Amino acid sequence: PTEIKCGTGNGTAGMLNHNKICKKKPGLDDQPPNSSRKRRRVDEESAQNIAANTSTPWNKAELSNRIQQIISRLQDIRGEVSEVFKLHESDSASSLDHNRSTTSDQHLRTSSLISRQLYGRVAEKKSILKLMMSDDTSNSIIVLPIVGVAGVGKTALTQLVYNEPNVESRFQHRVWIWVSRNFDEVRITREMLNFVSREKHEEINCFVKLQEILKIHVKSKRVLIILDDVWDDMNDCRWNQLLAPFKFNSANGNVILVTTRKLSVAKMVGTTEPIKIGALEEDDFWLLFKSCALGDRASENPGNLCTIGRQIAGKLKGNPLAA
Repeated sequence: PTEIKCGTGNGTAGMLNHNKICKKKPGLDDQPPNSSRKRRRVDEESAQNIAANTSTPWNKAELSNRIQQIISRLQDIRGEVSEVFKLHESDSASSLDHNRSTTSDQHLRTSSLISRQLYGRVAEKKSILKLMMSDDTSNSIIVLPIVGVAGVGKTALTQLVYNEPNVESRFQHRVWIWVSRNFDEVRITREMLNFVSREKHEEINCFVKLQEILKIHVKSKRVLIILDDVWDDMNDCRWNQLLAPFKFNSANGNVILVTTRKLSVAKMVGTTEPIKIGALEEDDFWLLFKSCALGDRASENPGNLCTIGRQIAGKLKGNPLAA
């Protein structure tokens, strides 16, 4: 391979001299045409000076090989980044599909307790259970709305009630359905059937037919239904049609708990005053915050951490989501 070897000398000085000349402001006696010619001459002389005095040997083949290695590595990095983005897109799509999923398995998992420890909400839980366990049989169905902002603990409270041993023994069927923004009567009715029947009804899309089948399965049965995260301000007609199978030929004492962020939904569906979930009391929130921050070490109460933690917790205004 051909090598360009340069002698030793003041190559750096040449570069500095070139830089100095280029930055020099033209004086009053300088003539523009001559300045341009001088600058070109200086550029040529400086370039020759740098080439003549640089002492580092350059191997063209080695340099070419090195460039190829860098290009190859950049291509590898590009591939790795592409894979990361593909995984991210896949995860996002999976998450979206999961949220849109309407299988009963998803909602069975939703009804499962994330943690048996619920901080606060003692009074709210007591009120809900009292209504659910009432021996008053004058109503075939009770609809109790649970209202609160996002993350305040509506679903966690409802999970705790849903899994109470007394509740399990009182109701022949317990149904948990995540509704979200799309209040689809056909989907909801089909999912109700998935809880009360061993048969699958995915191929049936007729709302009336699904209602007839559901009516047969809940006949003379007491049913608890959780409609979690209801958004849609559906009209009375749609709502009454959805509940029709539980109003006739079924046992009295059916209960529907509706969790929602919207007071308008609560007023429309409720047969009783809603349970309003607000911020946690200071002591309850501190226990939750400490558990989230310290985990298994929460019982150790390290003094300095508790002092700082109390200050932080006080600024979060009892919002469980902030913990």
